[in-house]
Formats: sequence, structure tokens, C-alpha cells
Amino acid sequence: MNEVELLCRAIGIHFNLIPLGSHQSAMNQLKAVTYSNQVDYNRLFDLVSTEVWRDENIGGREHRDIFITTKYLLDDPVSLGCAGYKDGCILFALHGQSQYNHILLRRLVRHEATHLMGLGWHCDHPDFRVNGYHSSGRCNMHYHLPSGETCPKCLDYLRAFWQHLGRV
Repeated sequence: MNEVELLCRAIGIHFNLIPLGSHQSAMNQLKAVTYSNQVDYNRLFDLVSTEVWRDENIGGREHRDIFITTKYLLDDPVSLGCAGYKDGCILFALHGQSQYNHILLRRLVRHEATHLMGLGWHCDHPDFRVNGYHSSGRCNMHYHLPSGETCPKCLDYLRAFWQHLGRV
């Protein structure tokens, strides 16, 4: 079972995960937003959110895209990924030697998948304070990925998010 399936199971939802491989349109989108070995993820997310593959009026359907590159995020030489629920995609920027660290990759996949599933904050973000939960400092949703596990606060938030959408 992969990290996304484990996360879905933890919050009680199910998705059909269908790997479709590389598509030339995705390669073109990534190329269109790459400058000097850096990917402008804001422009990429804008492109993805308006692609015709999502338009149900012409046979498209709701889906999520995953982009993987060895380039850096624009003006961010440190981060290895970004994702957003409203954008419908994840971008993994596996530059340097990061793609060889399997522990880091598992944590990164879970972290970005949690953003993709609706958690907009990092666990240590000042706006993500919830009564009744204390920060353990060991949640996968902390910015520096100190753990492979997602804390109860973040899992409960995701459960509530999906219950609100009527999918749990």
C-alpha cells in the first residue's frame, strides 16, 4: 500500500488511484513554466486548473495531476514539493540528491498528498492552532518533515474537511 492509500485509509475515504503515465500535455505544461532550471509552480498550477481534461462538458473529469522534475521551484532552492487541493496537482522538485533518499521521499509524498487532499497549512503554521491539540513536533505536516506519520490534529482536520464535502 502506498502513502496516499495509507492516508486515505487513515481518514476513511477511498479514491481510485489510476497511474496514467506521462502525457505530452503535462510535459508541455512543465516546459512552458520553466525558466533557468526553475519551475514557476504558481503558473503551472494555473495552467493545470484550466486544462480541457477537467472540463466535463467535453468529456473531461475531475482528477489530480502529479508532476515530477529534477528542477528547482522558482526562487526556492530548498523546497522539494508543493501541492494544493484547489489547484488539483502536486509538483515534486527532486533536485540534487533528494531522489535517492527513500525515507525523505516517502515523507514528502505523504506531506504533499495531505495538502492535495485539503490541508492547506503546515502543522507548525501559526494560523493552524486548534483547541484540544498540542503540538508534538513529530507530525509529517511540519515544514521540515520530521516524521513519517501524520498527527491526530491533521487527520481529524482532513476527516472533517471530507465530511463537509459529503464524501466520508
